[in-house]
Amino acid sequence: STEFTRPWGLRVPAQARVARFHLMARGRTWLEVVPGGDPVLLEPGDLALVPHGAEHVLSDTPGTPCRTVDDVVEMAGFDGTGALVYGGEDGGGLTRMVCGHFEFDEGFDHVLLERLPPAMVIRWEDAVRDSPLQDAFRFVTHEVQEGRPGHAAVTRRLSEVLFVQAVRFWADRQG
Repeated sequence: STEFTRPWGLRVPAQARVARFHLMARGRTWLEVVPGGDPVLLEPGDLALVPHGAEHVLSDTPGTPCRTVDDVVEMAGFDGTGALVYGGEDGGGLTRMVCGHFEFDEGFDHVLLERLPPAMVIRWEDAVRDSPLQDAFRFVTHEVQEGRPGHAAVTRRLSEVLFVQAVRFWADRQG
């Protein structure tokens, strides 16, 4: 769980055999896959998936100076519990996200995964509203924010569901 206030920018490094996701709970953020990706605006209810572990930037506006995830975690004193809180002193423009990643086993190779684009955005209006994904989004967000016993196991499984649903949505759009 993250809580960012303007101005903020976060650089997520590349990592092999990983797919990362960012679920927008509140506010807006810009996603840019590095190098050369065009910035894409994410709004509440949107899900962004970076399926190949590419380096990417999340920020309040395109071009905002960024710090690496490791630097932000250290600066914030984040210990893995509660929300990662970061950003400007004025507390303006609160952005909340649920972020996570999936690790693939060494040697895992699947033709569908190979065909996925560098980033996938599942829009609230296009695929989430009034669908089973809406319930999954709410459930994941609630579990992460509440932090009750067993929440890690629940969010792990729900995250897997989100990943499969995102790939399904993309595959349906490809025909």
